Amino acid sequence: MHSASPILLSNAMCAVLLCCVALMCGHAQAATNYCEDVATYCSAAPVCSNVGGGVSFEGQTIENVNFGDKGPGYLLGADFSGTTLIGVNFGNQDLTGATFKEAVFKANNDGTRTDLSNTTLKGACFTGADLSGADLQFANFEGTDFTCANAINAKFGPMVTMTGGPSKRTNFAYCERRSNTRPR
Repeated sequence: MHSASPILLSNAMCAVLLCCVALMCGHAQAATNYCEDVATYCSAAPVCSNVGGGVSFEGQTIENVNFGDKGPGYLLGADFSGTTLIGVNFGNQDLTGATFKEAVFKANNDGTRTDLSNTTLKGACFTGADLSGADLQFANFEGTDFTCANAINAKFGPMVTMTGGPSKRTNFAYCERRSNTRPR
């Protein structure tokens, strides 16, 4: 006799499921209200807190750069807000306090993802970011903020580490698996 394995759903998948169930059960208005709430909340692009003070790459397009070669502490509090990152290597860097608000993570022409594997992302901010081309395997999260981020196709496994108490929880509020179009 086979026993069923539990199905693990992300918050985003639960939100989509909630909308679908509400629609199927004749609660179209409830589903519409929830989805409008998400769009309204995320259109304001929540503010990143406890970040900054480091080198700024804001608004740039950075392709195939290896930040993994930079010395320890080089990217502490770095600002990558609105930056397009294509095949960039952050591997093993400490990105504590860095902000990637509305940044776009892409793979390069060879298919190499923007690599955040084995990074420390304590207090880092990814609000409104498009993580579809990001590799976050074995990253360390503590108080990391993924509010309203697009995590479609982002690699989070086979393992990540999330630490911290109630005031340092990693936030996936409104982090959804959706198309690359984000509300503005």
